[in-house]
Amino acid sequence: LAEEFERSGIRTKVLMIPGELDEVIADYAEKNDIKLVALGITAGSLSFFRVGKVLDIIKAVDRPILIVKSPEEE
Repeated sequence: LAEEFERSGIRTKVLMIPGELDEVIADYAEKNDIKLVALGITAGSLSFFRVGKVLDIIKAVDRPILIVKSPEEE
């Protein structure tokens, strides 16, 4: 996905940072003045037991969030 954005002229950075997902994303966005957080989700991300994590991220991040439906992994 990052390569697609780069080809379209959108600067991207892919990182692996340990910690609680919502806290890590919110902290990184704040410290690096991120203008837009893109969040890739699948149908599995929205299952009853996982939707809470998605909502935690939405609540923690005070920047605009773009939710992108990702293709299901095979």
